[in-house]
Amino acid sequence: MRLGATSLSVTKPGAVRKYAAASGGGGGGSGGSGTFPDLDTYSHVRFHNPSGLAVAILDVHLSADGTKAWYLLGNSLRTFYQRNLSTPFDISTMGTIQAQKDLRVSTNLPYRYIQDTYFKPDGTRLYGASYYGLIVTWTLSTAFDVSTASFSQSLTYAPSYASGPKISGVTFKPDGTVMYWADPQHDAIYQTSLSTAWDPTSAGTVSSSAYLNNTNTLTEGSPWGLNFSPDGTKLYILGIQRDRLFQANLSTPWDVTTSSWDGTADYQFDYTSDETDAAGFCFGGSSGQHLYIGGAQGDGIDQYVSS
Repeated sequence: MRLGATSLSVTKPGAVRKYAAASGGGGGGSGGSGTFPDLDTYSHVRFHNPSGLAVAILDVHLSADGTKAWYLLGNSLRTFYQRNLSTPFDISTMGTIQAQKDLRVSTNLPYRYIQDTYFKPDGTRLYGASYYGLIVTWTLSTAFDVSTASFSQSLTYAPSYASGPKISGVTFKPDGTVMYWADPQHDAIYQTSLSTAWDPTSAGTVSSSAYLNNTNTLTEGSPWGLNFSPDGTKLYILGIQRDRLFQANLSTPWDVTTSSWDGTADYQFDYTSDETDAAGFCFGGSSGQHLYIGGAQGDGIDQYVSS
């Protein structure tokens, strides 16, 4: 629910939470093919505010070779920026803005709050998660060049519960046949198969993870961003109520349902000494040796390296 530009408190039934200017998670992946290190192996190496502004970073991506970075700014236009890195994977070496795109495609409420983004691996599509229950798609005429993105379609995703979904993060299986999203309204992760790869409008039956906000699971009332290791055996969830990044090892790759995952964490990464208002995260490098967390404390990106 990080919707505004300042910190505030929001009450949800049964919880009082701290929110700040933005949100996110998701990501296009790192281009790797195996698993990633466990979260307990990462340590902080640097912080960088790429915008120089007092506006939160909602989401961040690195190219597979680490020479490009994209980040989503929590301004009213939800501007998505692209910059080159002179030293691969080192966020402090970002150069000038190479491209940008305002992701607010309408002033209507659902379109104003893009919280998270995901690149199709070939860079020809960009997906956005709107907090108010939309998955938005843009088509890129030049792969990964966000200035060439044009609005393609939107999908109102409303599984059968009365109060409707909230979507804070979106990601896909690498072949585009399964879509996943985080719902902080119902404290769960959802998945659905796509009969046409990469087309959210072809979604089928929706399946859910365990309920995450109880003592038998993560005890997390706001699952925000999500990501997988390249082989689908590890699920990562950003929890903004407890200020943790969670790692869950799945018994069946790419399956977040209760048949594969009981809703508990194998590792919990406490990033609060560096960032207390995290918004989005991604991994970098073919083996996931770099971890990046964006947020509202300092309005920048913290970088970690696995040892």
